[in-house]
Amino acid sequence: MPRSDLTGRRFGRLTVLRYHDTVNGYPRWECVCDCGTEKVIVGQNLKAKHGTQSCGCLLAEHNRNQKVHGREPRRVHRIWS
Repeated sequence: MPRSDLTGRRFGRLTVLRYHDTVNGYPRWECVCDCGTEKVIVGQNLKAKHGTQSCGCLLAEHNRNQKVHGREPRRVHRIWS
């Protein structure tokens, strides 16, 4: 069993639901994001200062809101990103 119980704790947009398993000595936790997506994430990545904060929706939202020189991103840039 993991050393510290993260059940119920919140990390960014993620809420830890339960312990999942241990892989290579690292406990993994089943989490649910505010958007409703469930993911299994290594506990060390949750607790890190700049660690996992969402299921990936945070980065997607950030990229969607990017503007180039105050305008919407151009098609080529959207395809590239």
